[in-house]
Amino acid sequence: MRIARWAVVTTTLAASAALLLVGCSKKSPYVGKWSGRPTASGPMAALVGSMGESTLDLKEDGTGFAKVGPLPEQQITWEEKDGKLILHASNNGQKKEGDNGLVATPSEDKTTLSVDVGPAKIELKKQAE
Repeated sequence: MRIARWAVVTTTLAASAALLLVGCSKKSPYVGKWSGRPTASGPMAALVGSMGESTLDLKEDGTGFAKVGPLPEQQITWEEKDGKLILHASNNGQKKEGDNGLVATPSEDKTTLSVDVGPAKIELKKQAE
C-alpha cells in the first residue's frame, strides 16, 4: 500500500513537471528587445530621419515598453492576432480605453517587425538575448 501511494505521487509529480516544461517551451517569438529607426519618403523624410532610435521591449505577460525617438518611453500591452502583433497604449498593464492599437507586421522569420505609423514606417530588429 505504501509503495503504491509513493508510485502515484511520483507519477503525478513527473507528469506535472513534464506539462510545465511543455508549457514553458511555447514562449512567443516576439518576447524580447527590438530596436530600429523610423523612415519616411518625401517631405517628411528629413524630420523622421532625425528622430533617432525606436525601441520595443515585449514581456511574456503581454506587457512592455515602447520608445519612439526622443519621445518618453510608454507602457504598452501587446497581443498576437491573425499573425500580427497589436500594440496598445497601457496604464499599469491595462489597455487604455479607446486605444485601437498599432499593428506590427512580422517578417516571415520573425526577426523584424514593421510598424506603419502613417507617413513613417519603423523597422524593428530583434536583439540577441
